[in-house]
Parts: sequence; C-alpha cells; structure tokens
Amino acid sequence: MSLDAVAAAIRRIMGNEVFGLDVSLPIGVSDDGKIIGWDKRIVLGEIGENDQIVEVRGNERNESDNVAA
Repeated sequence: MSLDAVAAAIRRIMGNEVFGLDVSLPIGVSDDGKIIGWDKRIVLGEIGENDQIVEVRGNERNESDNVAA
C-alpha cells in the first residue's frame, strides 16, 4: 500500500442499522500491511440503513429547503 493513497472505509456500527463513513490518509503501514496510524482522517458521520444519499452540486437545496451541500 502506498502512503500517498487515501483509504476510504465503511464501518457498520454494531447492534444498529447504521453505517459510519470516513476518508483517511495513513501515516504508515507495518511490515504485515496493517495501517499503524493516521496523518489525516475525515470522519463523515453516520448513515442509517434507510437513509438516502443524493449527489448535490453547488448550493442546491431540496424541495423543503432544509438540505444543502
């Protein structure tokens, strides 16, 4: 694994129907290929199993004007 690569992870939160998302830049990798730490890590939060994900461009909002990019 190259250290300039960005890792993306989807974590299932145990016992819940929720998934956590993050994008991370590893600080290093051990000899057996495991990540030893993070230089940068962006935790994007949790998404429920029934939540919808949509692509938004610019400052678009939904019909009720309560969700923006």
